Amino acid sequence: MHGSTLDRCARLLFSFFSKPRYLLPWLSKSVLSRKSPLDLRLPWFSFSAIDYFQHRNLKNEIIFEYGSGGSTVFFAQRCRHVVSVESDQYWARLVRSKCQSMGLNNVEVRFETGYFDHLEKHHQSGFLAAIKDYSPTIVVIDHYETDLQTRPTTFQYVQ
Repeated sequence: MHGSTLDRCARLLFSFFSKPRYLLPWLSKSVLSRKSPLDLRLPWFSFSAIDYFQHRNLKNEIIFEYGSGGSTVFFAQRCRHVVSVESDQYWARLVRSKCQSMGLNNVEVRFETGYFDHLEKHHQSGFLAAIKDYSPTIVVIDHYETDLQTRPTTFQYVQ
């Protein structure tokens, strides 16, 4: 999020005044909870985006995610198939294990090395190209990010 700390706080307060129904979930699942999004089984999205997907019929959707975690579990509980490409091998194992322990067998968590500090390597990476092996109906871009800002590049690649 861009801007000074004061700017960010002002935007957050405005958001809660304009959508007060998200204050309690934000407090209980973000600020006061000591659980990760994976343990909460929630995407690291805004609560309005989570709300949107909770009320949408996703049972026939094939989700492809750049990055994995709580969103992987969240979508696997609602859609036909989830493919997550993950750049952190340890995290990929944790997400895979969580899905298996929950009996979610419609999930594929795929490890690919990500190059988030070098744009040219990112363009040529197996991480970025992993989507070519699938025909998703929804693409989620929520992978690791550095100052280099590779998410816009990922978005352009997917288009």
